[in-house]
Amino acid sequence: MKKDSTTNCPSARTDAVIVEPVGDGIVVYDLKRHRAHALNRSAAALWRLCDGTRTVPWLSQELSRQMACKVTESDIEDALHDLYAVRLFIEGPPFNVEMFRSRRRALKKSGQLIGLTVALPIVLSLRMPRVADAASMVACW
Repeated sequence: MKKDSTTNCPSARTDAVIVEPVGDGIVVYDLKRHRAHALNRSAAALWRLCDGTRTVPWLSQELSRQMACKVTESDIEDALHDLYAVRLFIEGPPFNVEMFRSRRRALKKSGQLIGLTVALPIVLSLRMPRVADAASMVACW
């Protein structure tokens, strides 16, 4: 059976990650890839809700309730794409990621996301140095 956004239940990775609250969001540090991912409030809520038992339509309704504004299934799929892309989920996305990437780019270019950034899940990622690399950089200062 082909997986789609109405039957797939995304599952967030909980192995080899450290989660720290920062403001009203979280930072998820991936110990395997040495990357830190800053998730805003709605992305953090979405990531926490993805336990492998909840569908995209359910996630859309629940996140809309938590954020007190409309969060569409397309918004959820965009955010899931971002979270899948940085490997914070157990397996790959069940939907056409290219379609959602181009849609998000078009919306950003048109400026339609201005004012909606609180409600829309946003993920920012940084590559972090390994401990030994960081220690040698400090020693150089």
